[in-house]
Amino acid sequence: MLIFVGSSTSERNKRARRIAEALRRDGHNVMCWWDTGAFRSGDYTLDRLIELAAECDGAVFVFGKDDTVWFSTASAKPPARKPRASRRAPRDNVVLEYGMFVTRHGRSRVAIVTDPEVKLPSDLLGVTYIDMDYLTKVRDQFNRPDPVGPAGGLQIAVTDYAHATIPVAGTPPNWSARAFYVGAAGARCWQAVETDPTYVGKRGHEDVARAINRMTRKHLLKQNVNVVVSFGPGVGTLDSTVLAQLPSKGSKRFIPIDINFYLMVLAAKNVDHADRHTSVPFGICGDFETGMSEITKVLNHQASGSRLFLMLGGTFGNIEGSEAIFLRALRSGMRPTDTFVLDTFVMGDRYSVSADAFSNLVKQPRSVQEFFWSRFPVRRSTKDIAGVVSVGTERPPSDIGDTRGFTFVAKATGQPLLHVRRYDVRSLAKFLELNSFYKILDRAVIKTANKAVSRAVFLLKPKPSS
Repeated sequence: MLIFVGSSTSERNKRARRIAEALRRDGHNVMCWWDTGAFRSGDYTLDRLIELAAECDGAVFVFGKDDTVWFSTASAKPPARKPRASRRAPRDNVVLEYGMFVTRHGRSRVAIVTDPEVKLPSDLLGVTYIDMDYLTKVRDQFNRPDPVGPAGGLQIAVTDYAHATIPVAGTPPNWSARAFYVGAAGARCWQAVETDPTYVGKRGHEDVARAINRMTRKHLLKQNVNVVVSFGPGVGTLDSTVLAQLPSKGSKRFIPIDINFYLMVLAAKNVDHADRHTSVPFGICGDFETGMSEITKVLNHQASGSRLFLMLGGTFGNIEGSEAIFLRALRSGMRPTDTFVLDTFVMGDRYSVSADAFSNLVKQPRSVQEFFWSRFPVRRSTKDIAGVVSVGTERPPSDIGDTRGFTFVAKATGQPLLHVRRYDVRSLAKFLELNSFYKILDRAVIKTANKAVSRAVFLLKPKPSS
């Protein structure tokens, strides 16, 4: 995406340059008005602006305190010689450029960054602006030491404007398995893992998306799902594929829920860019293991329509606490018309921990090793990871019978770091129907290149409360 950054000369070296740098670090192509080639010698400025509006995919304009506007108050009586009040206002050419880009791309792709004290044209009243300190506030949020998200419970974020880079953050002081996915370090490392083509956890993604497409076409075609809620979407890679194949009439809305603020934003951005028929009204930053009741309250208030809940990849098998508590809490917040797609890893033929490709960190790609190294204060080469993290001898705790798998453990302390569960398909299906109050509408087992591990996809419907 090519984004134009416009401002006055006085704002160029202040906020506009910082915004441009943040957008570039977030992966966008950026053209600033002061860049060489933006305005060529011999061009008429207005003609070139028309060309730029056509060339770019969107824009950010900084409305700064550029000029002082003097005006008379309502009580001023002629022949009053002196104005009675003044306000700071943006440069008029920046306002003109904003209007040209909005005409070309619409309001949703042209953002205003401003101060509350700046006087704006009355025609722009009611437009939502970005505060000048927004990027600073986002960075402050990233650097919070809180291992389970922002204070005070949930944070709802409008994700369209969260184009900030991931800053460096320290290890959360209170360890939990979920700490792997919290904060700046976890976000940066998980983004690298999920975009690594050699990562074994991505095996079967396309087949999973096709299975979900088949199930939803068979069971939900008449229902016309228009809201998709995803728990732990990572950077939204698999969600984007699923949404692109989801049968739906008209537009869809995607709501990411993640314990990590920045991963939530990345998932929203990637899904929004991948499918022009999907919009992201908001995301929820919260811990769905412990805060499901608050999350479903927000969803039931803010997200009406036919809803499809997703939990894809290894998220379910990595739950730190009780699977039963999570499933029942979700069930209690679902409406009768809602459905739930659960995708998780299951045991394949002749399963053993040694045959599980993910259990050997030394053979994992560098991105996965960096993911584990990010939580240790002493940094060494990736080949030394086996001296710091080991595979525990006991099976991970589970509410579901016949579950196997392993737990990564910190060698120095014996502290469990991450549970990796592999379920028995029959036991999981029985548990879902008998213990979690769901009806299985459809299911599929997908074999991967690693014969020891497969993936199972369930399409679930909440049973009526008794």
